[in-house]
This record gives sequence, C-alpha cells and structure tokens, in this order.
Amino acid sequence: MREIHGTAWNGLAKEKGQKYDPAAYGKDSSLSVLRDNNGIYVSEIIYDLAEQNPDAIEEILAGAFEHRPELFLEPGASDEFLNQRMSDLMDAMAFSEVAETVDSNLTHEDFSNRKQNYPKQDFNRKWNHARTKTQVVSMSDVDEKYPAEDAFDIAEAKAVIGALPDEDRKILLLHVQGYTQKEIAKKLGYKTHSAVGKRLQKMKEQLKSIV
Repeated sequence: MREIHGTAWNGLAKEKGQKYDPAAYGKDSSLSVLRDNNGIYVSEIIYDLAEQNPDAIEEILAGAFEHRPELFLEPGASDEFLNQRMSDLMDAMAFSEVAETVDSNLTHEDFSNRKQNYPKQDFNRKWNHARTKTQVVSMSDVDEKYPAEDAFDIAEAKAVIGALPDEDRKILLLHVQGYTQKEIAKKLGYKTHSAVGKRLQKMKEQLKSIV
C-alpha cells in the first residue's frame, strides 16, 4: 500500500508545485519525509480497518463496483481514480504552499547522493559561485567603514547567547564547531535536520539585532 501511495504522490508532486523530480531529494529531506509519513499513516488506517472490520472493506468494494463499475472493468480507470483522490489529499494538505516554502530554503543535505543528480549539481554551482563573490577587505578598511562606536557589542552578544535555552546552546556550539545540520540533528536526536535549521535561523535573527 505504501508503494502505491508513494508512486501516486511522486507522479503528482511536480504538478502540485514541487520544484524538482522526487528522485532528486534525499530520504531525509522535508518533502520526502512528508510523503513517507503520510504513506505510513494512510496504510495503517487501511490495514487497521481490514483487520478489525473486514466486512467494511467488502462493503466498500461492493459499493464501488455498484456505483463505479468502470473502476474494475476499464483499463486505467482505477489508476485515474487513485490519482484524483491523491490530488484531493495533497490539496487538502496545502502541498503547493509547503513545497514552495521547502524548496526556497533547500540546503546541500536535502538532495540525494544518486549519480547525475543535476538539481544538486546546479545548487552546488550556484552556492559556490555566491561564495566566490565575497569581497575580501583588510582590517584597516573595516576600521574606516565601521567606527569603534558602531562595533559589534561582544558583551551584549554573550548575554544573548547566555539567555538561550540549553538545547539551542548545544545546537549553536556544534554549529560553530563545523557540524552540518544533519549531523547536529543526529547527535541531538532530531528526526530531521529542518528543526535544527529553524532554531539556527532564529538565533541568527536574535544576533543580527545587536550587530
């Protein structure tokens, strides 16, 4: 059942607003996790119903055959019906909005490691190109552009960091030590790295306010 669900979901994902083909995303990316968890949920509902009330399954199938016999008799009709129901489900979940939000905040770790992953290669090229545009300046240039009275308040920064919850301080410490968001999530027991990314973003905004 999960395989059928995944196939139908993947076939509609780009049509519903997902930027890349599902195969481009890693299994731990937010969109992949959303698909897989939804498949587990739907499958468990059907399995529970079949186990606890098998007569209900027979009634559902009998009713479907009575009112929509083409689903059982016409080639491809059942696939079309399944795709329509999946489309309705994804619309109810506001999948288009979710996909747009996720795709606008992708990281290197959101892509799969398959060979010839062109979206990942394109993402890496753009990221590396952006890094090469970083301007290098001397300390004297910094002093001229940013006078001492406008300098970053280290004491205030320490106060902000000191006021962070223990979990956030752990994330920040691992981050400055060079750990990736995925590695931090694994070390601290998060299911995906998206929660780590959100916490880091919130901390960055707090620190930006005193720069």
